[in-house]
Amino acid sequence: MTHQPTALTRITATLWGLVLKGDRALVILVLAISFRAPDLLWNQLALRGTGLVLAGIILLALGLRVVTTAWRPTGWKVPMVLVSLYLLVCVICTTQANDTHESARMIFGTAKGATILLLVISLCQTMKSLRRAIAAMLFAGLVMGTISVLQQWTGTHDQSYASFGQITYKAFPQGHHIYRSTSVIGDPNYYAQTIIVLIPLAVVGLWQARKPILIATLFWTALACILTVMFTYSRGGLVAMLAVLVMLGIFAVKYRPRRSAVAFTCALLVAATLLMPAHFATRMSTFGSFLPKDGQWQPTQKLAQEIGFRGRLSAAIVGLKMFKDHPLLGVGPYNFRHHYPTYARELNIDPNKNIVRVAHNHYLAVAAETGLLGITAFATFLLVFCRRMHLAQKKLIKAGLPDQALVMASVALGLYSFLISSLFLDTGLVFHLWLLAGIAFALPRIAEHEVNRLTCEPPKVV
Repeated sequence: MTHQPTALTRITATLWGLVLKGDRALVILVLAISFRAPDLLWNQLALRGTGLVLAGIILLALGLRVVTTAWRPTGWKVPMVLVSLYLLVCVICTTQANDTHESARMIFGTAKGATILLLVISLCQTMKSLRRAIAAMLFAGLVMGTISVLQQWTGTHDQSYASFGQITYKAFPQGHHIYRSTSVIGDPNYYAQTIIVLIPLAVVGLWQARKPILIATLFWTALACILTVMFTYSRGGLVAMLAVLVMLGIFAVKYRPRRSAVAFTCALLVAATLLMPAHFATRMSTFGSFLPKDGQWQPTQKLAQEIGFRGRLSAAIVGLKMFKDHPLLGVGPYNFRHHYPTYARELNIDPNKNIVRVAHNHYLAVAAETGLLGITAFATFLLVFCRRMHLAQKKLIKAGLPDQALVMASVALGLYSFLISSLFLDTGLVFHLWLLAGIAFALPRIAEHEVNRLTCEPPKVV
């Protein structure tokens, strides 16, 4: 009997050294999600299930550490209760689904997201852990953004660059043809969404950097991310990016970075403007469809010229009609696409009314598919972690730790940008949200750790 604890302790020590020590697991997890490593390995090497294997190893290491030591993960109870409530609502709403297979796929994806949430909360414990997670995200953005920018500049659109150079070719009504960068994400709009998150992280890092090599690296990372968003030609991406830049301006007034940092930021914006893709302004000029011409607004004629807007308008109206027709439980998780053609034919706005469309708005999709119960549970989840992020920053500022508060503010801006871009995308199966939410829920504990470290008091266990 005496040999069993010893063997278990040795296994735990081995897993701790290989997986958990030095935030290795957190960095690996962040990189795997940022690069979509499981999908990448499947496409390149036909390796299936690598994401589940990685999550299983980390969970095993954490479980053995709990069993053999006094360490306990904290801060996970409230978020897991909220996610479990949302999952329960989705399961109940499956009773309304015509396509239960799609509903099961969505529920399984949400369960995987909840696992990511739990792992990130358990692993991201200190400001050092947080900075390493941010560094991993920025490294992913540096690699993907650099490849996308260089591919567009050199015109090597026929090269896949090990799937990092994936593009989509599209002809637009304005009469030009463009190559839209998608990288390993596989879709230009989702690619823009994931890259925009990194812009505030890179800019705030630029404000705080002191070493020239680090300043140069962060400057190029931020510039590559901004240019990459432009090379996706995503209109929703542009709206979210502009919102991020405005919020960064507000934060600059609040936190007052060094003059040199302000100068670097201005240089960044000037460089991004000068290097703007040739057809980007033309592509974004389609927003002018909503402006009056010769003193008159003619929405019907203008929408007829912009098929993309017509499709999204149709999806939005259909989503509202689904919610109205099924207010309590919706039409079933991930069943919007199943019902869309029927509603669209009656509406007669979408020129491709028989196509299977998504809602192009995550919040509308949740409301249409899971009804009032689902949107309430999901909104509660979002509101709780947004409030916790705000309280964590407030606590650090009150304790006289503005630099640490600014790091957390950059994470908050990245998450807000993701939520803003979700107004134009259905992001139900995108795991970046769960990664960011896990970091958000970890911020209060990190803030308390920093305050206790400042006052030389041991951190409280919650």
